[in-house]
Amino acid sequence: MASLTIALTDGFTGQAVVVRVDGRVVLDEERVRTRPQIGLAREIAVPVGDSAQHTVAVILPADGIEGSLTVDATVTPAVLVAVREGAIELRTADRTRYL
Repeated sequence: MASLTIALTDGFTGQAVVVRVDGRVVLDEERVRTRPQIGLAREIAVPVGDSAQHTVAVILPADGIEGSLTVDATVTPAVLVAVREGAIELRTADRTRYL
C-alpha cells in the first residue's frame, strides 16, 4: 500500500487546520503552529492505497481559506503545504526535507 506524506511547513500561526485526502479527513487540529527552528508545524503519512491519483485539500476554517492539489503518489510521494500572503500554497515534492 502506498502512502503520501503531507508536511505543513511555513506560515501556520496557531490556527485550526483540516487536511483531507480524497475527501477523508486525515488531520483536524486546533492551534497548529510552525516551529521556526525547523520550519515545520506537522508532518503526517497517509496510507492511500494502490490508486495513483489523490486530491489533497487543506482548510483553515477560521480564516475562510482553502487550497487543494491533485497528485500522483507514485511519482511524487510528498506534498508541502505553506500559508503565504493569506493563501494556502501546496506543491509536490520527491520527499519532505524532514525525512
